Amino acid sequence: YNWNDPGQTLAATVRIEAPGWYRVFLKCCTGTNFGIPVRSLSVDGKTPFREAAALVFPDTGGWSGEKDDWELRSLGQDVVPNGFRIHFTAGEHKLEFVNEEGGGLNVDFIVIHPAGMPKAKAVE
Repeated sequence: YNWNDPGQTLAATVRIEAPGWYRVFLKCCTGTNFGIPVRSLSVDGKTPFREAAALVFPDTGGWSGEKDDWELRSLGQDVVPNGFRIHFTAGEHKLEFVNEEGGGLNVDFIVIHPAGMPKAKAVE
């Protein structure tokens, strides 16, 4: 999925089996020709932490047109080690990412991973 225009939204419903701290990963790619992508995140309609109002996605090197630029990135991994943690209760939750300022970002998939486990890796 790619969304380049301000106001465009990517939403997903996830089921969490056990309550606890989790990290959210996006397999994404981005270049610099559409500006720096900034997205807000809400979980069940609420901002889960202050920085989620303006998550910046650094350049991955391009759009995977000529080479594989996809990266599995934890939200905020460039701000804090291993990225931000979000506490989830068991059950269904709605994640909503909103393009706040423009800037292109392509997303292949979203991973929710327990925070205490080793970093998630994409399956090839």
